[in-house]
Amino acid sequence: MNALRNKVQLIGHVGSDPEIKIFDGGKISCGECDNPNLSYNTRGFVHVYREKFKDRDRELERRVKAIIKNVAARRLSGSRNKRESYVKINETIVNSLYEIFTSAKNKDGSINYGAMYYLFEWVKRENLDLAQLGMDVGLAEGLRREIFQNELIQLPYAVVTGRVKSRERMFEKVLEVLYNIRAGKKGDGKKFTDLYGLTWVLPDTASCYILLDKIVKEYGVKSNRVEDNLTKPRPNGYRSVHVNPEDSGIVFEFRIRTHEMDRQIRTDPDLLHGETYLVKKRALIDKAAPYKIQKVVATVLGVQR
Repeated sequence: MNALRNKVQLIGHVGSDPEIKIFDGGKISCGECDNPNLSYNTRGFVHVYREKFKDRDRELERRVKAIIKNVAARRLSGSRNKRESYVKINETIVNSLYEIFTSAKNKDGSINYGAMYYLFEWVKRENLDLAQLGMDVGLAEGLRREIFQNELIQLPYAVVTGRVKSRERMFEKVLEVLYNIRAGKKGDGKKFTDLYGLTWVLPDTASCYILLDKIVKEYGVKSNRVEDNLTKPRPNGYRSVHVNPEDSGIVFEFRIRTHEMDRQIRTDPDLLHGETYLVKKRALIDKAAPYKIQKVVATVLGVQR
């Protein structure tokens, strides 16, 4: 099977929907976005649709300068020589960022406003604390506050990410299904439904439900194959929609969430499958699955055990 026989379309604000094709191995191919307000680029399994600028360099420079000016204005409240102080704060911010991210400046020492803008975007998307990376705490807090509160820094409209489980996670999943191992969960028997995954990250909950409706209609997905935690989070606070198409011919899972939800999942230790979670999972596997069975599964998958 060269490609999934059905197709899913990503929602844009206006214009025609770009087609996304899903292939064996978890790879995806996105058609060029015809929406005049959005641009499209891809790196590996990550496909991004973002706001398109008429004069990109000039617009990004304007936005970065506005952010820094607002940070300076807050810090200089009551100061007499604001012009001189603004220049100093501007230099401090740029130099501080340059020490962490060398892309903040061009080779000739001038400010790389494009890189600065996407750095600010990254701070907003990942909820990044620049103070932890070495920036002055007060300056980092002021910059972060301005980035989050100011609409000049816009997150990408949509981020689409494909992934394939590693052999180690496949090993664990197979044994979880064989022995119905559920780490901290209750419910029916364990199933292996997400060897391949495709995650959509969208601006808001309404967009998520529009896309969910498209997927359900396109694949004829039954209600019991949809886990909706957008408005009713799991006990640990996890929010997302998981969809498992039954007729895909491969073990595939769609996940749909907002940027805010995705940021929370990436930064909250309780929502990440971190080392504590994996240690607990492996302990359950060792307790339930005989060593010989583990050895057979590991050999088949090419995993060291």
